[in-house]
Amino acid sequence: MMGEVVRLHVKKYFLLSMLLVIGCMTQLPAVGEIQGRCGDAVVGEGEACDDGNEVNEDACTNECEKARCGDSFVRTDLEVGDPLYEGCDDGNINDRDACTNACAAARCGDGIIRRDLLFVDESGFERCDDGNTDDNDSCTSLCAPPRCGDGLVQRDETCDDGNSSQTDACLNTCVEARCGDGFTRTDLAPDHQTYEECDGEEDCSPPDDENRPCQRMFCGNGELEGTEVCDDGNEVLTDACANCREATCGDGFIREDLTPGQPGYEACDDGNLEAGDQCSVECLVDDHGNSIQYATTITTPIEWVDSYLDDRMDGRIHSFLDRDFFALTAPISGVYRFDVNGEEPGNPACRVYNAGEQISGYNEDRTPSDSGCSVDLFIEANTTAYLEVTTQNQTIYDYQIGIQTPCGNGIVDEGEECDPNSPNSNSFRCRRDCRHRRMIA
Repeated sequence: MMGEVVRLHVKKYFLLSMLLVIGCMTQLPAVGEIQGRCGDAVVGEGEACDDGNEVNEDACTNECEKARCGDSFVRTDLEVGDPLYEGCDDGNINDRDACTNACAAARCGDGIIRRDLLFVDESGFERCDDGNTDDNDSCTSLCAPPRCGDGLVQRDETCDDGNSSQTDACLNTCVEARCGDGFTRTDLAPDHQTYEECDGEEDCSPPDDENRPCQRMFCGNGELEGTEVCDDGNEVLTDACANCREATCGDGFIREDLTPGQPGYEACDDGNLEAGDQCSVECLVDDHGNSIQYATTITTPIEWVDSYLDDRMDGRIHSFLDRDFFALTAPISGVYRFDVNGEEPGNPACRVYNAGEQISGYNEDRTPSDSGCSVDLFIEANTTAYLEVTTQNQTIYDYQIGIQTPCGNGIVDEGEECDPNSPNSNSFRCRRDCRHRRMIA
């Protein structure tokens, strides 16, 4: 067994010795014949070039391949104008992105429509690209179809300033601004020849050969122009022509050139034609308020016996639309009688309203032969009631008002013969007007 092991070791050493002898007898290659590598500046087998550097942006890449468009490396060793110059190199074959297949940066006018941008406001977005700079064809030099507002003047446009202002030299319709277009220019100084004070407004003069265009009409120069109805050459507002409009009742200006009785005479003018305020529809001053709001206050009840007293209240109906209101605050509770006597040819009608301003009584004729009117109303002490006087026959007339003191308050007041609620009066013999009932003997 030991002998077999020894024989194996001897055989192993013999084989190793023979290999060493054979190796020493083989001839080694010369130093210059060692196989080349990329980057050793020697173009070896399988290499298209070898510039001995590690720069990928020159004529030879680090893979010892000649630089070409599409290799993803942008050459920096060439000047613009060189046939091989690269402005970009994205390494793909998409001709419609930021870098074309010719390694040129995409630009408007290169004839290639970019498709890598989604939004119009993105820089470089193109809707078209016809490869020319003609702004009067279907695709402008902005790589978009022509439109008013793109800042380019096309054949059918007289201007295009590229903005949305309607008050400068060019309108949004790409038409040059002019007097009469309805837009007042704000881009000119007042001393400019075409400066506009207005345009298209009612009191704006149209352009002509004598005056500067689009100026405010001058009311008061004595010349009828534009929309003026009259022009009396002055700025007076209280004559027949006010603000170049014929004076009328309701214009807010009281005429001072007429005397009472003349057609058009105004005693007042409150700027409206409402009946029921302090100035009538004929612009005549009413002597009493025309509504509860403006009612004339009766401070002391006017005692009514058998005739109007000297302290009666007078009034006048100025037109068939005139209404006069009076307010009475009752000092004591009781029934108050309002009597209105109209002078010929007047025929008054009277109404009374309670403190809630609701109608509570009405009377037209006192008797068939008497055109006056009377109406009674119970008024609580310290509350206010109202009397309205109007006309029945649409005539102008003067009238007088009397108020009877309350009857039925339990007190025999001055001017009363009795009071049906007074313990000192016989209620059967005392009438509701505080007069004794006449008895048949």
